[in-house]
Amino acid sequence: MTGASGRQRAKEDALKVFTLSEPDPSKLVRFGALTMPMFEQVMTLARQNSNLRTTRDLLLPRLISGEIDVSDAAMPVAAE
Repeated sequence: MTGASGRQRAKEDALKVFTLSEPDPSKLVRFGALTMPMFEQVMTLARQNSNLRTTRDLLLPRLISGEIDVSDAAMPVAAE
């Protein structure tokens, strides 16, 4: 290993001794077909989280300051 300040790296020569197998193209296509919906969902959820964070950051100061009044808002009934 080389490097300092917590950024250690393996030397290139040390990695050259390892043989890596390459999967056949049909397995790569199948893997892509199986995992693409998962990656799309991850991206969708990340966008939703970002939108929720933005909404929270816009609304919370207004709620705390009283600029937005929620005293007449209906309270949801908890499910039993």
